[in-house]
Amino acid sequence: MFKMKVSVLMLALFLCSPLIKCEDGLQLQMSALNNRLQQLEKIVFMQNDRIINLEKSNEHLKNIILEKSEKMDDLENIAKKLQAQAILPVADKDVDITIEESNTSRHLVGKRSGIVNMHGSGNLDKREHINRQDRLLSPRPTTAPNAVAFYAVMSRSLTNPGDQHTFIFDEVKVNAGNGYHPHSGIFIAPSTGIYVFTWSMRLIGNEHHSAQLMIDGKEHGAVYLAVGGDSNNDNVSGTGVAFLNQGDDAFIRTSTINLGGIESDIWGYTSFGGWLIK
Repeated sequence: MFKMKVSVLMLALFLCSPLIKCEDGLQLQMSALNNRLQQLEKIVFMQNDRIINLEKSNEHLKNIILEKSEKMDDLENIAKKLQAQAILPVADKDVDITIEESNTSRHLVGKRSGIVNMHGSGNLDKREHINRQDRLLSPRPTTAPNAVAFYAVMSRSLTNPGDQHTFIFDEVKVNAGNGYHPHSGIFIAPSTGIYVFTWSMRLIGNEHHSAQLMIDGKEHGAVYLAVGGDSNNDNVSGTGVAFLNQGDDAFIRTSTINLGGIESDIWGYTSFGGWLIK
């Protein structure tokens, strides 16, 4: 009887040994996969930080190039104006003149020409000609050198974006100051100041989402919208004011309360915009 019990016990150990070894092998494989996954996550985070740093450096270089370009434009306008004044004919004399008036006539006094009499309608014609030339030589209004403003929309809808998903507003309408980056959906402040941000989100059918305004990695504002039924179609918008230092970033993302897609088309766009006010 004792020998039979020993035989049964040995048989049980023999049958269970492969199962134990198999379970140990699976645990080792799971541990190795978890370690590999953690390494990949660290690599992704490092690459994201590197991309953000490169974008900030690129933005600084763009601002320097823009400033130099504006100075070159100003110098070119001055040179053109001086050149035009040098060739304007006024009685074959200089255009740099002053006007002397009397009861009977007006005189144009040039630097080298002495006095040139101008009577009757010819006097008005020449003065109008000079004024017209001054208007043509004056630089046309352009965007202010320090203006910062952007507005962009999503060119297509999102399908189930998930939690903490950054919106990519890839269709740019305005980007004065080049602070908005359409490939990442992130705005990087080109200068320090107070900024206004506005964003909108459109939903259809049985969907609900919360869209957050993130400033330098922290939530600064949020909007929420829930719709129900296939015929429902609605949108929500938000506005926020924030102080940003040069290089700080702002973007829109989903929160952890999400269901369904986010719509953006000709019937109503999901959008993001902002501008510097001081």
